[in-house]
Amino acid sequence: MSVEISNLTKKKVNTKKLEKIISFILKYLKLKHQLSLVLIGKRRMQTINNTWRKKNKPTDVLTFVSPDFKDKNKKIVEIFINLDDCQKTKKYQDFFDYIPTKDDVLYWLLIHGLLHSAGYDDKNTKERDEIVEEGKLIFKKLKKRL
Repeated sequence: MSVEISNLTKKKVNTKKLEKIISFILKYLKLKHQLSLVLIGKRRMQTINNTWRKKNKPTDVLTFVSPDFKDKNKKIVEIFINLDDCQKTKKYQDFFDYIPTKDDVLYWLLIHGLLHSAGYDDKNTKERDEIVEEGKLIFKKLKKRL
């Protein structure tokens, strides 16, 4: 497992804490990923979303996965998180049953992106319910450790 974090915004983020959180989530999900986490703003996210998904609007998180050809159980993963979206805490209150902090939203999006890398999807209601419930479980365990 290796982790690289790049913050391409002017927003301050505690990358050491993020590394610990990523390590916890990867161990919990039993993943051995090589992970690149890229923190970006809404304009860059819109460009990436349009380029790769043909959706000309920003989104909160995108996950790209490719196999590591040396070890088929390990993946090379790049997750992009829109830090501007983390500011919109009220948008996420349904997941939390309270208005979360900006950090809560960041951790939630990170969990969501890693769940996608583990094979979870959210293309229909059933899949969406599954990924949200698993995300809530991981978030609760994570918050107990913070």
